[in-house]
Amino acid sequence: MRRSDRSLLVTRVAVAGAAAAVLLLFTGLSALLLWGGPGSEDRPALQAVPGLLATNGPWLVAVALGVVLAAAAAAGPLHRRWVAAPAQLAEQAEVLLGPEVQRNLTLPGAAAPLQALAAHINALAAQRDALRADIAGEVASASRHIEQERQRLAALMSELPQSVVVCTLDGRVLLYNRRARLQFRALSGAPGAAGGAELLGLGRSIHAVFDRELVAHALASVQQRLQRGAEQPSAQFITSTPSGQLLRVRLSPVRAVAEKAAREAPQGRAGPATLAGFVLLLDNVTREFEADAENTRWPLEDMRGSDVLQAAQARIQAGGRLACTLGTVDETLWLRVDSYSLMLALAGLAERVHEELGLRQVQLRLQERPEGEGDSGGPRRAQLDLLWTGPALSTETAMGWELDALPRSGAAAGPGGPPSLSVREVVQRHGGSVWFERERTRHEAFFRFVLPLAAETALLETLEAADTGDEGRPDYLGFDLFAASQHQRALDDRPLAELSYTVFDTETTGLDPATDEILQIGAVRLLAGRLLKGESFDQLVHPGRSIPAEGIAIHGITPAMVAGQPPITTVLPAFHAYARDTVLVAHNAAFDLRFFQMKEAATGLRFEQPVLDTLLLSAVLHPAQASHRLEAIAERFGVSVQGRHTALGDALVTAEIFRRMLPLLAQQGIVTLGQARAAAQKTWYAQLRY
Repeated sequence: MRRSDRSLLVTRVAVAGAAAAVLLLFTGLSALLLWGGPGSEDRPALQAVPGLLATNGPWLVAVALGVVLAAAAAAGPLHRRWVAAPAQLAEQAEVLLGPEVQRNLTLPGAAAPLQALAAHINALAAQRDALRADIAGEVASASRHIEQERQRLAALMSELPQSVVVCTLDGRVLLYNRRARLQFRALSGAPGAAGGAELLGLGRSIHAVFDRELVAHALASVQQRLQRGAEQPSAQFITSTPSGQLLRVRLSPVRAVAEKAAREAPQGRAGPATLAGFVLLLDNVTREFEADAENTRWPLEDMRGSDVLQAAQARIQAGGRLACTLGTVDETLWLRVDSYSLMLALAGLAERVHEELGLRQVQLRLQERPEGEGDSGGPRRAQLDLLWTGPALSTETAMGWELDALPRSGAAAGPGGPPSLSVREVVQRHGGSVWFERERTRHEAFFRFVLPLAAETALLETLEAADTGDEGRPDYLGFDLFAASQHQRALDDRPLAELSYTVFDTETTGLDPATDEILQIGAVRLLAGRLLKGESFDQLVHPGRSIPAEGIAIHGITPAMVAGQPPITTVLPAFHAYARDTVLVAHNAAFDLRFFQMKEAATGLRFEQPVLDTLLLSAVLHPAQASHRLEAIAERFGVSVQGRHTALGDALVTAEIFRRMLPLLAQQGIVTLGQARAAAQKTWYAQLRY
């Protein structure tokens, strides 16, 4: 038997003996007292008990107390060894679970079995630390590799002669090169000094420039070609911008990581689920288009005719009020078209058929136009019909439908968007023609579009169908650009750490929004906790009035500085575009927003996105603090204040403060935008009105 086991056995026997002695002593005393009650005179042996107790009582009590004290003295060390020591071991082991804790467990005076257990825990912790070190090394190595890939990508993109923008599947910008940034700045029409006021920025939506449906149409075209087995399909379209420029855009897909596995699986086919995003290559073709002798034409793309009809069919049936079937379709025909505008023209005419004739079904058909039908000697053409059975139209009504402007949607429908086209203008873009016909014997009526065919269609189809191997495929970078795309959930349910923010500030001529004017707007963007200083907005504004001397002493903006600067009616739309699709953040935001609100009539703009106020959030986090001024909060969070009372300087300080507030809000259970807004509204400062 080991020594520790013998000590444990002796201790247990001593405790058990002491407890038994105490129990027997008090049991005996109790029995004697009971037996000495009524009737004890019949038991002569017990008649001597009272005298015995009277004589030896103190001695017996002393013995009993001694036994009790001995038992207590034996129990103390046992409690420390077998109750307190395991509890200490558990608490120390809990500390070891921390991610940055490296220490050994120590249990002075603990029993040998507990010491052995502590040694085993220390060994396991050492193994864990070694594994952590190995993982950290692997992560560091992978990070260096990723950074090298990023640098190579940045160098490659910077040298490209075209503008390149990489987007997630829902249109959020992930990467762009310098040429794209400069081009978008020119397209935005923003004041020259408003650096970053262009529509392009990390996390921004590309749909701020391109109509969402136009991009969706191009993606659908690419997905159709993927489903047919094409390895590197792309779609091209021409679009006009709010500033009147023409852009030729080529859209190419970015495959999901699982694409190869899906393709190699039995009957695996590429489809919408295999796309993770897309790349846009952009060229400004305004001058090229203006210099073209055939300036009535629109730059077109080659597209399979059946794809055009399928897109138009989906568009016509989108509202659920009108069915569209496909009749005779020549699958070999390739058209040279602007597929998006042609789809809108067909859908617009179909909607008129439903609304004014009460019909619920139309049909599309496509075939090559026979020679000798008005096109002899010219290039080959196709005829595309929108057909229905039932009542016909008068010639005057049909011409009216052809000349009416088509409805616009998405970004195209906004102020300053490109003008709406008519069906006739769409066809003229193609160098084609359109007319209305009736077939009385069949009770059919149709609009016929005559459109140009693409050149060398057989070669195009052959090349695309054959391009299914791995040879010539582009190399994919060794990092996932698209894993952070989380833009499908409602904003209030979105985690604060995932949102994109515009942190802004204004300088004004005074404190009264009704009579004073904005002198400067400064802003910076915050995306996933990262401060994007390179995409800042900083613009002086001509106030159209004098600047009080007491204000100049604070913000330092003099009349000479704003001379020649654009008015607020020019600057505010630029800032509105800059802040689109983001959450606004400001210190005492109600003050700045009231100035914006006063300009709604002059600009037609409203800032309707969610707003967070660092003043209110400071009151949520630190309600016991005496001051929630920007300087006081900055000092509390250790934020260096530079450029105070300049719009951009204050915006940068506010952004740093807000960034450091996010983890503290999370500790209080405030993790979503909705929770932050609800908490801020409960503060006293939220009751102030301007």
